[in-house]
Amino acid sequence: MVRTADWERAIMTGYAVWRQLHKHGGGRLELDLITQTLALSSPDSLCPAGSTTSHG
Repeated sequence: MVRTADWERAIMTGYAVWRQLHKHGGGRLELDLITQTLALSSPDSLCPAGSTTSHG
């Protein structure tokens, strides 16, 4: 059974990452189900300057 505190942490983490995505204009999410973490890599760290790459 999932505890209320687990839901609260998941929602707060999601909002924090969403704010970072919005602030940086995008990025890549890294989810680790084992450690239960969610992190954001900024778009600048994904592609060299001037590079246009389509992910999808």
